[in-house]
Amino acid sequence: MKGIGQSTLSNENDECDKATRVHSNIEKYKEFSEERTKKLYEELLVQHLKSGHNEIEAAERAKRIIRKQCSMRRISLWNWV
Repeated sequence: MKGIGQSTLSNENDECDKATRVHSNIEKYKEFSEERTKKLYEELLVQHLKSGHNEIEAAERAKRIIRKQCSMRRISLWNWV
């Protein structure tokens, strides 16, 4: 029965390591204020328009990227997103 206890401890250590990695990854991101987000949205919109997408499609693609960034940073979305 010696291996069972060790396996449980190993699993607990793995969970702690995962939590630490997630927390440290969040700290690595730059501040993502609404003002900075709007600027990023404008840049993404222009970039998608230049690549040949229509305005509606470009807006949706830019918003999708903003939503993904907010999700990664665990930030709640603004109304305009």
